Amino acid sequence: MKDSKESKDYRPELVSLGPYHHGDPDLLPMESHKHRAVQTMLSMSSQKVSPQDLFHAIEGVADKLLEAYHDLDPSWRHGAKRDYFIRMMVNDGCFLLESVKSLKRGDIALSEYAPNDPVFSMRGLLSKYARIYSDVLLMENQIPLLVLKQLLTVVQDQYGTPATDEGVNNLVLEFLGIDKEPLFNNQQLGMHPLDIFHISLCGPRLKSPEWHGWVDTVPSAMELGETGIHFKRSNTNKLCDIDFKNSVLSMPQIVVRDGTKKEFLNLMAFEHLHRDIVTNVSVTDFVSFMDNIIDTEADVELLKKTEVIEHTLGTNMEVANMFNTMKTDAMMSPYGKLAKVKGEVNMYKWRASFIQTKPT
Repeated sequence: MKDSKESKDYRPELVSLGPYHHGDPDLLPMESHKHRAVQTMLSMSSQKVSPQDLFHAIEGVADKLLEAYHDLDPSWRHGAKRDYFIRMMVNDGCFLLESVKSLKRGDIALSEYAPNDPVFSMRGLLSKYARIYSDVLLMENQIPLLVLKQLLTVVQDQYGTPATDEGVNNLVLEFLGIDKEPLFNNQQLGMHPLDIFHISLCGPRLKSPEWHGWVDTVPSAMELGETGIHFKRSNTNKLCDIDFKNSVLSMPQIVVRDGTKKEFLNLMAFEHLHRDIVTNVSVTDFVSFMDNIIDTEADVELLKKTEVIEHTLGTNMEVANMFNTMKTDAMMSPYGKLAKVKGEVNMYKWRASFIQTKPT
C-alpha cells in the first residue's frame, strides 16, 4: 500500500494510520488520543474485555496485515517489533472506530468523553474532522479493514454494527459521509478506507470488462461546444455515470475544493499500485479526460454553467490549473467506459466537421 512519492499530498498532517508514517514527530501528539480511545472502548464494553483480548484478536491475523503493506521492513515480522506492530494496529483501529462512533452520535452528548474533549467530543471532532478525513484517504496512511472487523468481534456491542464485511464497509462509508449503497451489499470486505472511497466513486470491480480500443485525445469543452456538443449534469456524482447520446455529453458533477487534488492523486496512486483492478471509469482515466477538455478558464466556466463543475477555489483558472497539473502519462484504459465515450465524441466531431466542409 505504499506509494513512492514523498510530497505533502501523500503525507498525513494530523494522525498516522499504519506503519509508514508511524513515529513521525509531527504526528506524535495524536498517539496519546489513540491510547485514550483504546481505554474508553474497553471501559464501555458491556462484556469484560481486556487489552489482551484486543491484542489476540489482531494477533490471529497479523500475517495477513503485514502482507498488506508493500515493501515493509522485514524486521516488523519478528519478535518485539511484531508485537509492537500488533499493538499499533489495535491503537489505530480503536482510534478510527471511536471517531466513527463520535460522528454517528451527532449532537447527542457522549457520556464517555468530556464535552470539551479535544478529539472525541462533537466539538473536538468537528474541529479536526477535515484533517482526519484527509489523512484517512492517503495512500501511505491506510489501515486494513480486517483490523476493524477483528476488533468488532470483541466489542461490537458498542457500535450497533455486526462484525461482518458489510457492517465494516458501512462504518467506513458513514465516516466518509457517503450514503450506504446497493453496490456494497454483496461487496466483500474492502482493503482499506481508500478502497471503499474508490468503489463509491468508480463502482464495483469488473470481472469481464469490454474492449473499447485505444482512443486519441478529445478537444476542449469550448471546442466541443462549437461542434454542437452540449454538456449536462448526470443523475449521480459517480465517475462511472458518464455517457454521450444525441450530441449530449452527460457527466457527473465534480465539486472542486482545497482537498480535491490530494484525493485524486491518492486515488490514482492506489490504481497505479493495483493495476489488476478494473472499473467502468477509473480515476486516472477521468482525470485524463478532464485534462483533455479543460485548457482554459473559459472551459471551466462552460462546465460550471452546465453544473458539471462546482468549485470553492478562488478562480476558474485555479480549477483549470489543478486538472492540468494532475495529468498523468498513463494511457487511457481501452477497457474503460471513457474510451467508448471518447470514441463516440470524436466520431460526432468528425462527422460535424465533414458536414461543414463538404462541398455543395
